[in-house]
Amino acid sequence: MRQLDKLADRFEQKLLKYADDLKTEQQGTSELFFGSAENQETFTKEIMNDKSPAYQLLYKYYMQGGKPCSFSLDASAEPKVGAKWVLTVSPESLKTPVYSVLNNMFTKIIKKPMSQKQTEADAAAKQGFGSGQNHIANIEMKEE
Repeated sequence: MRQLDKLADRFEQKLLKYADDLKTEQQGTSELFFGSAENQETFTKEIMNDKSPAYQLLYKYYMQGGKPCSFSLDASAEPKVGAKWVLTVSPESLKTPVYSVLNNMFTKIIKKPMSQKQTEADAAAKQGFGSGQNHIANIEMKEE
């Protein structure tokens, strides 16, 4: 019986170690794109600030033409599938300037451009990491 107890204890220790290894190795979408959930939160707060370049870009467009405009940014990392930024912009003509502003903001926080982080996140997601789609931020300018 004592032999069986020792075997059970060793099994339990190995199982706990394996579980700890899994916890530290699994990276979700936030970690793949931002390094941490805190960095993602910082980026979101920067975007949503009414003095941010992203907000100001849409505000100026809206005030000059009186036409509604918006964007929504998500990060998607599907395990074994891949990772990508999901940027929806209206009107479509603002997509390049919005991406450029977001990329500059992202690079200041993460120290790498969005395209590089997407490439890294995509490779990791294809190996099984990621946790689905995370909404990052959206801004909408329209008449109330």
